[in-house]
Amino acid sequence: MYGKRSFLIEKKVSGQYKEYFFKTHRVWRRSLFSKTFNLNKEVISKCDCIYLLNANIGEVYLFLKFYYPKIEKRNLLNNKKTLLITNNLAHLQIAELFSIKNIVYSPHFSADEYSSKFKYRGKEFFVVFNHAHYVKTERNIRANNEHYFRSMASALSIVPDLEGYNKIKLASGVSQHALDKARKAGLDPNNLIIIIPHANSCKDLGDEVLFSIVNKFENLGYSILVNGERSSEGSKFGKTIFSSKFSITELFSLARRAKHIYAVRCGLAELLAETKRPMTIIYTEFKNRSKDEKLSEEMVLKGFSLQEISSLYSNVKEVTLSEFKMNFGITLVSEPFFSIIIPIYNAEKYIERCLRSLSNQSFANFEVICVDDCSTDASCQIVSNISKKDDRFRLVRKAKNAGPGAARNTGIRTSSGKWITFADADDFYCDNDFLQKAHDLLLNAKCDMLLFDHVEYDESANKFVCPEHRRFLFNINDKHLNHVWNEGERNKYLFEIPPFPFTKIISKNAILKNDLFFPERMFYEDCAFSNIASLVLTNIYAVNWQPYAYCQNIPGQTTQNLVKHLNDIIPIHNLIFTRMNRLCSANQNLVFARIKFISVALRSLALYFLPQINDYGKAEQFFYEMKKFFEIIKISKSDIKELSKIAPADVQLLKQIESWTPGMLYSWCFVLFGCPILTYNRSFDVAKLSFIHKKIEIFKKKEILGYKTKISVFGIPVLIRKNHTFFLFGIIPIGKFYCFPAFTENYNFSLLKLNFLRSKK
Repeated sequence: MYGKRSFLIEKKVSGQYKEYFFKTHRVWRRSLFSKTFNLNKEVISKCDCIYLLNANIGEVYLFLKFYYPKIEKRNLLNNKKTLLITNNLAHLQIAELFSIKNIVYSPHFSADEYSSKFKYRGKEFFVVFNHAHYVKTERNIRANNEHYFRSMASALSIVPDLEGYNKIKLASGVSQHALDKARKAGLDPNNLIIIIPHANSCKDLGDEVLFSIVNKFENLGYSILVNGERSSEGSKFGKTIFSSKFSITELFSLARRAKHIYAVRCGLAELLAETKRPMTIIYTEFKNRSKDEKLSEEMVLKGFSLQEISSLYSNVKEVTLSEFKMNFGITLVSEPFFSIIIPIYNAEKYIERCLRSLSNQSFANFEVICVDDCSTDASCQIVSNISKKDDRFRLVRKAKNAGPGAARNTGIRTSSGKWITFADADDFYCDNDFLQKAHDLLLNAKCDMLLFDHVEYDESANKFVCPEHRRFLFNINDKHLNHVWNEGERNKYLFEIPPFPFTKIISKNAILKNDLFFPERMFYEDCAFSNIASLVLTNIYAVNWQPYAYCQNIPGQTTQNLVKHLNDIIPIHNLIFTRMNRLCSANQNLVFARIKFISVALRSLALYFLPQINDYGKAEQFFYEMKKFFEIIKISKSDIKELSKIAPADVQLLKQIESWTPGMLYSWCFVLFGCPILTYNRSFDVAKLSFIHKKIEIFKKKEILGYKTKISVFGIPVLIRKNHTFFLFGIIPIGKFYCFPAFTENYNFSLLKLNFLRSKK
């Protein structure tokens, strides 16, 4: 019996019954098995011991081979008749291989929740095997190096018969029928290699390994039979035949003639080992497990090894996937599907978390290129240790420090994946199925770039930032998601897609074809890369996934050091402008890009960067450089006319910039008879009005951590703003206030419209 509580209702399963309790009172009870029993009443009534097969192909094969003969003998001695019931047609085919007749098919039950043993209408029922058995077995494999074959013995309360085991007998005509069918499909049964790449519980073999095996043996003239359906990637397999049209008995018959069988640890691997043909079983870690439940390749091998069961399987060689890649001399003929490029500089505190989040991905066919930019801490050693255990991870070391842009370019040039994405060493992936979902989408979507969203993680608070407090928002409208953009949609988001490299997966061919690399030895290189990508890539696909955690409040982050890198802001905009001009001169269809660039540059420089500079002298210098830049790009009257059609507010902004002077309302004082009476000080986080030169504080506004603003008069807190709501005396809500969205849309960073530049008036 086991139970599960949901709100006020407690669910209990006992035997074949599911019962629901409110507090201690049973409110409902239903039979889990009555429908199946009624459908097979005549058959079941003639038997005493009924075994419900609730296992995969391999477990049913081992049960029928080593346990069932002994169970049947024991029941016969006690004058009991035995019956097998299954809801899986594959089980019927395996029973047919062992010439077992007393089995019926009933699709109307699932025995996962049943107790392992129970009685119903005078009959004894046994479950082979329920969910509790699997949970217990995996726990024992992790903790005690248990083998799941031995766990069957305790679950079934019987010792397996390794001497008088069941033997497979193919029915007459099956072999000939399978041979005829194979020849008709284009296979040579006398020159055959069989590959079994699928396992429900384990990670897939990996396309690069599968392609390599296929390529090697096709080049040697062998016929290849792959278990499963031909995928959309099937054309890459050349003359390979997929086994979807072959039954298990036919596949087994063909396997008895194979030159070699390669298989992931799965049910068919265990069944086909019975053929005595040379066989290599490759063990991968279990998928869809959390960190604490993870079953590594080594654990899976120890827990499921056929050679641990019996000397009957001396024809089987068992290796982990990592060992297989390393030792079997197979030249990888296909590139990884993804290359993930991570620039590293003194990231020893975070890099292991980042790489671990990648190793936890359910999709395995990727490479991670960590490019070290001359770190002085233990970052490289951490990456090296991980790469020794997993050859998908590798370290590239640069001789000179050149910034993240150069590091990413090095990663692009040394990558071998079809698709490239980026991660920062201090961030991590929070969706273990992200690469699998991206792979499935990119197989069918004809695009150059996939855009997606991210979540934000507060490193100092050790928690995810709630959506309303995110600093960088995903500015793609819902109606522009889940399809390749048309020309109108591309124009709308030109220069305005999210700037972060980690929110993009880009075709390597598109990167090389369009010379899409990062500016080197400059900050804000990611903005230039993203803006140019929106200009040169024609097939863009956006989704609202949030698989990536961008970490805030990490010392040394670029976003916290804007003033240190002011000298790169104007050159980055100029670089984008130059690239755009070059493209526009060659393609008249891109003339619209000039107007869009002017619009975005105005908001980027005047409303995003300038308000953040909290140093008066540097703000004044930046203002002069900004005005000079707009003079250099020569905004004509026709440009202003076109700009007014798409963004009339930007035309007004341009006029304001032309009339602004770089004097800030930084300090203003009213003096009477040489005595300072009233002073106004304005900086970016504090504004106060003082009477008699700071002697008496009349008004004070202070920003407080946690998105609060406190306003005091004569030291008394009169108004407190929390998020968007004002509270009188900090208690009574009196209204709401929303910030003016002053931002360049490719950042989508909401700021107050800070009018700190004084007009000539």
